[in-house]
Amino acid sequence: MADPGTLRGGGLFALLFLALIGLTASCRRAADDQPVVPPDQLANAIENVRQLKEVPPPPPKRLAFLTPADLASVTGAVACTLRQGDRPLLVAGTARALARVDGRRMLLNLAGSMDASAAFFRGPRVTISIGRHNTVAPQADVPGIAWPVGVTVGDMPQVDDQKLNATWACAAPRKVIEPPGRPL
Repeated sequence: MADPGTLRGGGLFALLFLALIGLTASCRRAADDQPVVPPDQLANAIENVRQLKEVPPPPPKRLAFLTPADLASVTGAVACTLRQGDRPLLVAGTARALARVDGRRMLLNLAGSMDASAAFFRGPRVTISIGRHNTVAPQADVPGIAWPVGVTVGDMPQVDDQKLNATWACAAPRKVIEPPGRPL
């Protein structure tokens, strides 16, 4: 009787045949696994993803961020600035403000008192109301400090008022500016 650990000619041939098929199949799969993207492009893509990029907040729906061209058109002193993050939404002088509303640059008239705690502006089919969230001690109210405010953009028929949070900073925070022609 033959030793069960030995293979006969036919069994050995079958084992070699199976090994050859397995080896051939694995070689073909390796060719399919080659990267679709060239190595240099893959390295650039990995580097771009690896670097943390800060994405600015999306612009509000009616009130949009002012562009550099908008800001370049400002003449005269800026009394107060409304910002979201580090991007300006509105810059105000003593009588008017500049804002980008509904995709267009718009001059708004000062329609109420303006100081470091609140302001009210009116333009064609838009009003912008700015109000500080909290009371601030007069000693803390110094020039250039931005305080959190609530902003309401309204006066558009059949459109809900837009409400957003931003910061409001004034060059002379204790000075109250009244609209032109309004009695003191």
